[in-house]
Amino acid sequence: MFLGLGLPWVIASLWETHTDRDTKGYDSINYYVPGGSLGFSVIVFCICAVTCIILLLIRRYKVGGELGGESTGRTFSCIFLCFLWLVYVVMSILQTMGYFGTAKPGEAFFGIQSIDWSKNADGFKQIPTSCKAPKS
Repeated sequence: MFLGLGLPWVIASLWETHTDRDTKGYDSINYYVPGGSLGFSVIVFCICAVTCIILLLIRRYKVGGELGGESTGRTFSCIFLCFLWLVYVVMSILQTMGYFGTAKPGEAFFGIQSIDWSKNADGFKQIPTSCKAPKS
């Protein structure tokens, strides 16, 4: 788990701490990741996960277990599950590229409010006030 998710976050946090705001392009001392596509990714993942569980339940009923059975059934299950993974990856890529699933400015998308990334007078992007560190 650490190598898959924790290590990139540690590297990003160290970079964020030791990089000046001119290089970063925004004014913040904290590591901040906008959650613009999180809602979309969660919805697509949940749909694929439920579909996978339905396939496993059908296999348990028809074959008597999740593994085994005839080679055609095993091959179909393998191809179908790989297809679900491919659907998730393609949908995430298309959403990231902006083909669909992006919120319009000021409009909530899957329960996540979009962020106004307009630049301030210094030319740096603003981080929402709810995400800024408290002033000391």
